[in-house]
Amino acid sequence: GHSSDVMDGPGAMQWGAVSKSIAIEEPWRIVTASLLNFNGFHLTANVAGLLVIAIFAHPLFGLSQVFIITWVSAWVGTLIALLEPGVILGSSAALAGLVGAIIGHLFGRVSSEKRLYFNLAAIVAGILLAMAPGDPWAHAGGCLTGLLMGRIARPGNVLSPHENRLRTCIAWL
Repeated sequence: GHSSDVMDGPGAMQWGAVSKSIAIEEPWRIVTASLLNFNGFHLTANVAGLLVIAIFAHPLFGLSQVFIITWVSAWVGTLIALLEPGVILGSSAALAGLVGAIIGHLFGRVSSEKRLYFNLAAIVAGILLAMAPGDPWAHAGGCLTGLLMGRIARPGNVLSPHENRLRTCIAWL
């Protein structure tokens, strides 16, 4: 998201955040920006969100594809966020990418009778992502990237019933 919090301006840039003016000269910042957070709350929210969403994404895609979807979504979201001025950092585009990947994966598996309800749920998820704190451009870029990747990803590991129960219990925590 765009900076307006504790770690802003020169401090964020020193640690590896990215802005439109510096992205061309130092493109590595597109990678490092998604590894940074504004403050402890931002870090906690992103880590918790990534853990919960990854619990559901892992059985669908497997570990390696979750990793790839997460990072590609983060980088594309950061690139799209550069459309607006400001300092960009945070991993919420990665989180939005995993949500998009799950939606994309499930879309092809929904029966035609339930597709209307699924489309409505996807629209609500998109609206919630756009309204979430942070950069809506990064969220949209991450979500669309994940949506496309979720449509083309191969099914991942199938969990045993015990592992499924464990995943569900952890998700409810």
